[in-house]
Amino acid sequence: MGHAARRGYLRVVYGRYGKAEGKSKERMLDEFCLNTGYHRKYAIRLLNGAPPGKGEGVRARGRKPQYSAGVVSLRAAIWEAAGYPWSMPLDPPRPAPTRPGPAGTSFTSTNFASGARTSPCPPSASRSRFFQA
Repeated sequence: MGHAARRGYLRVVYGRYGKAEGKSKERMLDEFCLNTGYHRKYAIRLLNGAPPGKGEGVRARGRKPQYSAGVVSLRAAIWEAAGYPWSMPLDPPRPAPTRPGPAGTSFTSTNFASGARTSPCPPSASRSRFFQA
């Protein structure tokens, strides 16, 4: 039995199953499981759940868009007119120092504030190709 046939059979059995009581409901459930190949608990969930046909189809996944299409096109036009700022790849962050600095220096917040080079890594040359004067 194909998927479409199972859904059609569910539509037929759904109404009768909702009105049935006791042993007749149990027999219907056994017959439904036998004909469709569904596990019993899944069949119970289908037959006791929302009516078939409601909510079927493609469901949107993920977050809803934050901006309307008009706002997105306006932002794109402004970004293009500004020469695509922030579209150039930047260096990955340098690793944190794992050993003390040269003799007589230390890695402290004052060194960072003064602009002293505190990274043990050499300066990267990869940014120079993007920021030529």
